[in-house]
Amino acid sequence: MRHSLSLSLALVASFLLGSCSRDDQAFPKTPTERILARQDSLREVLVSAPQGWEVLYFPKTDSLLFTNPKEEINQHKFPNQLGYGGFYYQMTFHRDGVLDLQGDYTDGSAKSLQRSTYELGQAGYTRLSFTTGSYLTQLIGERYEGELDFLFRGTDADGQLIFESPRTTKPASSYFILRRIAKGEDRSARLGRAEAHRIAFERMRNPQIRIHQGGRTLFRSDYIMKYSTRDELTSYGRNLVAQRYALFTAVSRKALIPDGPPQAIVGLGSGYVGTPEGLTFLTGIRYSTKYIFSDFERRGDRFVAELVEVYDAPYRTRRLVSRHLHPEGVETGIIAELYDDPNATHDYY
Repeated sequence: MRHSLSLSLALVASFLLGSCSRDDQAFPKTPTERILARQDSLREVLVSAPQGWEVLYFPKTDSLLFTNPKEEINQHKFPNQLGYGGFYYQMTFHRDGVLDLQGDYTDGSAKSLQRSTYELGQAGYTRLSFTTGSYLTQLIGERYEGELDFLFRGTDADGQLIFESPRTTKPASSYFILRRIAKGEDRSARLGRAEAHRIAFERMRNPQIRIHQGGRTLFRSDYIMKYSTRDELTSYGRNLVAQRYALFTAVSRKALIPDGPPQAIVGLGSGYVGTPEGLTFLTGIRYSTKYIFSDFERRGDRFVAELVEVYDAPYRTRRLVSRHLHPEGVETGIIAELYDDPNATHDYY
């Protein structure tokens, strides 16, 4: 493999040297030319998807809050610590800088098509900027802290285009991910399913989570808190639709008196977004640094994330992902299920 690669590089070098004049060799591409070449390369990728792109945008996540199932939660302070979830969009980029955009911004918005514009520039990395009003513009402000400029960081092992906020280098604080819609896919149907899955989850009266391996339960939520935050009221612990955040709590130490509040609760939480397959949580439901549940597939009235191990040859790494994204993966037996439990305990804060 190494010899083959060296030979290929040698042939390319020979061709370039043979086709260049002495002046060309003395004056390679200028910094400006290299910047423009990177912008042109990204533009070609963006416009090369005839079906467009699916975009997951989490402008303001919870960072790494509520990621320790053993850490007790301050029941009086936690509502103000809750993060925010994401939004599902479909984007089609045109070579002339025009952008077609649809998205699950609010209930019913998935049917509305918007036309906007975009530009490519440079700010250390190649920058993608949205230059006219759209659904994205409505996320700018104190609540979501959205923005219209994104830096291209590269392509991940699944072929997704990864962008980051230019405003912060903090990990797990913002996500802007593009994944190509495959040829033959029904865009409208996928957008409709993404909205329907989000709404189905939000209509659960008492959403709970169970993480298990075979018959062994690793974590099971069993407690629902109804609380008011930012002058808006949730319904039985189902967080604000506008916030798109879920926190699953369990009693770790019971009340000292009958029917009293528990002495301590623990929990796992993350922002979420509806997808054509089910739900995606970012930064993910983190049972541990190894077991992180990000992508859930809808199965009937439940959402299920079954972790499998895959090997990424180009990166020489192994990772755990959901089976419905990598059905060829090796089974681990680690499963997380989201379901509606009418018998969950309630309390008020």
